[in-house]
Amino acid sequence: MPPSLPQPPPLPPEDINPYQPPASNVLPEVPVIDPRLYPGIKRLAFLASVFLISLTSQICASYTTQPWATSLMYLSIVPVCSRLRNIGWHPAWCLLSFVPLLSLIVTIPCFVLPTGYRHHRRLDTAAKVGFAICLLFVLFLITLLVTTFT
Repeated sequence: MPPSLPQPPPLPPEDINPYQPPASNVLPEVPVIDPRLYPGIKRLAFLASVFLISLTSQICASYTTQPWATSLMYLSIVPVCSRLRNIGWHPAWCLLSFVPLLSLIVTIPCFVLPTGYRHHRRLDTAAKVGFAICLLFVLFLITLLVTTFT
């Protein structure tokens, strides 16, 4: 008896087009993340708290000669830690806010990034505008430093 020949694969149904591209060209939906899942303070509360702590520290330092007046500025670590938790970063990054130029690595994202940025990696309109303002401010500071010391 001769060996049997392999059978050809079955033909696809008539309604399937083998030349049609796959339907995976559609972008996946961005999951909506509940902001209550992220503890900490939001952008506006962070901005207000840092401004009020700085203002209080400067007023106390100008009207008194006590050394505790300038140490009020160290209270700004509390809103920085809280905001870092809100954007999804580890709160230990707030220690960088004590190093003069490296503090920009921490403070600019605290001002700019939206809640839960670590998980969705999308900037909203306020974040884009805030980033542009921070970038202009940093460029202004660099220009000021260069013109002052040259």
